[in-house]
Parts: sequence; C-alpha cells; structure tokens
Amino acid sequence: MTRSNVPAVELALAATFAFLLALPGCGAARPVQIDASAIQVAGNYTPSQLPPDGTPLVEGAGLLRVETDPREVRPGYASGEGDSLAYSVNDSYDVYDDAGKFVKHVVNYVKVTDTVPVTTQLAAGRYLLAIPDSRWPNLWVVATIESAKLTRVDARTTRPAEPAPPK
Repeated sequence: MTRSNVPAVELALAATFAFLLALPGCGAARPVQIDASAIQVAGNYTPSQLPPDGTPLVEGAGLLRVETDPREVRPGYASGEGDSLAYSVNDSYDVYDDAGKFVKHVVNYVKVTDTVPVTTQLAAGRYLLAIPDSRWPNLWVVATIESAKLTRVDARTTRPAEPAPPK
C-alpha cells in the first residue's frame, strides 16, 4: 500500500464504522456492570429437572434454557426486496451475576432454522437475565442454577414487575 492510499483507507474504515453504529443494536454497548439492587425482577426461576441423559457438563455447572419472544432473521440469500427468506428464532439475551457483573451474551439459536432455544452452561449460582421483549425494553428475571440440573425460563409468559408505589 502506498502512502497516498492511507487516507483513503482510513476514510473507508471510518465510513464503515459509522455505518455499523447506525445499524439497530450495534451502537449501544451492553453495560459491563449494572446496579443489581435497582433491578425490578419480573420472575424467579429455579431448577426444575435433571438435564437430558448424555449432556456433557463441566463439573459444578448447570444448564439454562430461555424461551424468548421470537425475532425475525433474514439471512440475505435473495437479491430483491420481498424475495428473501425470513426465519423466526428465539431472541438473544444477556446474563449478569448476582452482583450485577456481565457474564455472557447468549445467542439463542445455532441455525436460523432452529425453533428450540439454546441450552447454555453456567456455574451454579444466581443470575440476572436481561431479555429483550417486544412489549418493553428489557425483561429482567432471576435464574438460579444448580449443579447438574436444568433451569427453564419462559420469558414469553412473564410480565414485568410493577414499580413500587410512591411513599
């Protein structure tokens, strides 16, 4: 690359970065830490069953499966508007530990044809889940994970917590 091409490359990179920030969901970074005491929890979920036989687990880990509102995904195979295929997948969500520290972002599908949410492993403990919802900005629920057990969360039927009445 010659010295005269450097400004053009920098300009192209800046334009690409500006475009990506304008895309929905790309401009807002998730917080690394939240105030867990300020969260109004909509639901509390505990392990309900043992994981399916043959599920390999890290020692001390449990499983979490979250049913969310479906989100439309268009992989972009087609060339014209209205021609592309659209798939409905479980929406992704964020996991925070009990103290409010960001743990992981869970993409809740493997392929765009998946109708079943992803099962993810977490260390035993209590977690806050930030689940996007079409009815409100985020639905916050608590999920308790126990070693070698499965915790199921159904965010589709969970309602947000009512704010505390003013004193």
